[in-house]
Amino acid sequence: MMEKNIQKDLRLDSFAIILAATTIAIWVWFSWAVMPTEDGATIRSDTWPASAFMIGVLLVCYLIKRHLPYTAVVLFTLGILLTITAVVLHTRNLAFSYTYSILIVFSGILFSRVGLMSIASMAGLLIFGMAYFMNEFHDADLALLAISLGLVTSAMWASTYHLQTALFWSLDGYQEAHKNELIVREQKAKLERTLLDLDAAMYQLQRTNVLLVEARNQAEEARRVKQQFAQTISHELRTPLNLIVGFTETMVKSPEYYGTPLAPAYARDLSAVYRNACHLQNLVNDVLDLARLDQAYLLLVPDKINLHHIIEDAANTVRGLLERRELNLRLDIAPDLPPISGDAVRIKQVLLNLLNNAVRFTNQGNITVRAYSKDHQVIVGVADTGIGIPPEKFADIFEPFLQLENPMQRQKNGAGLGLAISKQLVELHGGSIWVESEVGKGSCFYFSFPAVTVTPDTALDTIWMPASAQTQSSNTPLVLVVTRSPSAASLISRNLTQYRTVIIGDFRRAQQVAQRLMPDYIILDTAADFNEGDVERFVNDLSLPNIKVLSCPLPGEELLRQSLAVDGYIIKPVTQERLWDMISQFEGRRVLLVDDDRDFVRLITRWLSSSPRKVQTASAYSGSEALAVIKQVQPEILLLDLNLADMDGFQLIKQMRLLPEAKNMRIIVVTAYEIFDASEHLQGKLAIRKPSGLSAAEVIQWIEIYLRGLIKVGH
Repeated sequence: MMEKNIQKDLRLDSFAIILAATTIAIWVWFSWAVMPTEDGATIRSDTWPASAFMIGVLLVCYLIKRHLPYTAVVLFTLGILLTITAVVLHTRNLAFSYTYSILIVFSGILFSRVGLMSIASMAGLLIFGMAYFMNEFHDADLALLAISLGLVTSAMWASTYHLQTALFWSLDGYQEAHKNELIVREQKAKLERTLLDLDAAMYQLQRTNVLLVEARNQAEEARRVKQQFAQTISHELRTPLNLIVGFTETMVKSPEYYGTPLAPAYARDLSAVYRNACHLQNLVNDVLDLARLDQAYLLLVPDKINLHHIIEDAANTVRGLLERRELNLRLDIAPDLPPISGDAVRIKQVLLNLLNNAVRFTNQGNITVRAYSKDHQVIVGVADTGIGIPPEKFADIFEPFLQLENPMQRQKNGAGLGLAISKQLVELHGGSIWVESEVGKGSCFYFSFPAVTVTPDTALDTIWMPASAQTQSSNTPLVLVVTRSPSAASLISRNLTQYRTVIIGDFRRAQQVAQRLMPDYIILDTAADFNEGDVERFVNDLSLPNIKVLSCPLPGEELLRQSLAVDGYIIKPVTQERLWDMISQFEGRRVLLVDDDRDFVRLITRWLSSSPRKVQTASAYSGSEALAVIKQVQPEILLLDLNLADMDGFQLIKQMRLLPEAKNMRIIVVTAYEIFDASEHLQGKLAIRKPSGLSAAEVIQWIEIYLRGLIKVGH
């Protein structure tokens, strides 16, 4: 449709030009025809009527051209056709018929190829008709005329065909260009919208970056406050608990120290106090760990456990509570109950949580603890005859801080964390927990652990493996960590959750364990007294050519000791065995205790008085007093708390280094104050070795791992 409209527009434009040119030519013809001759004749030619007729046709065409353009074109063409025919008939001159070629040329411009052929056919018919009726034209002239007009018609046919083809090509190109222009406009509009969106996103990103910086600063401040809180509360909680545990342990295990044996009733109650104090001390240590570590979760220290003993211990703990509520406690433990591998403290905590819940929600009746094995699982159930739980609440009761509404709600206390914590502890052991209950008849909470058989071949007394690693598949990579630091061992076990982790304390035993367990990786803690030669010898002596060995310093007590340049570092709570193991490494019998807590000094003095090697003890309760005592007694071993009233332990150590009497004195820090900040950078080398050597592909792989690690931590 567009092509036809364009053709019509072009023809009308051409018609205007042809009309003007024809008007000039006809006017010249008319003027010449009516012009007087030299011999006095009135007109020069008698063809002036034909020119006058044509002038009239042209005038009409001018008048109707604007409103009836196509009628004007047809009238113009027919007018020329009639004018030429009239002149030929009037003059009886065949030569004038050649002017039909002008009409054919005009027709090729003003009409389509069909119109061209129509006009050419009409001209031919008129010529042959006039020749037939007049019988005055020679056949040769007539043939020549026909050939001339035929050639003109063919030339116009060909020219219009090529013109139309070129026009179609041009139109196609124009349409394609127009289409592309529309697409470009649309894309430009989209691009402008995208740029606006990008500007908005950039603004939001900048705003978000500002908020992130602010949030990061707040997080850093919160981390600093949390660390300060952990350091302060660590001393305030651990020291009193250490005193309770230490004195009750002495009373329970060494009653002969007091001269008079305790009465059986006192001894039994004191044993309960000691047992629960130890449990509370372990829980407090974990709470402080959660506050101190950025990526913290409870560490499980597993062992081969007989659940019968754990259940009886937990039952004895809550027995007094049951007696006050006049409830009966029944134990139904299968005699053939297999052992499990788990953390006794955590399993006891689960039992205590369930027993306390049962007591709080039971007014009368019984509480029963069952334990049996089924399908390689050890299942423990705590049943009560309390108010029960609706079935639709089964999934909600294990959510943190959720307490169900019930008629006895006002009598209950607690934050709603017991079941949530129990669920996490059970799942950390690779087990599951669920509940069966009926409203008005009571509830029974079950939890299960996989039964584990520990053979003498694998029970190595110098290594330990987290329970989460033991419950993993045997296809999980095994990592052997060689470190003497309990804190470093705890840190590794907390973070390498996708691996089975085995911890051992010395190179010699590590080689034996590596031969037995065939680990995939070995991590060597170079923060201890392991020099580069020790590491090289360890790697060379391994008969496992493809094992990867990574050596680097790990944060722990050894780094704390090195940072203070002291001979030992013990983090409270301290046990008598741990204290004596540290002191026995050094020669000397004169020991000075420096601590502002007199009760703790008295406890340590009592422990040292019953040690295998007789020692002489002196005490000081402040930094200035310690400096004076050092000059008097010249101690060989100093047990120092860093948190003193008049000065901190760091200043005291610097001043003691200047005293000649303390030149050869061994300093052992015994404190709940941990000065190592996890954000500080460790000094040392990180090296990766393999006995058989690293291939080029392995080198590239380790480099990629290292770079990905740098990107991940943002350094």
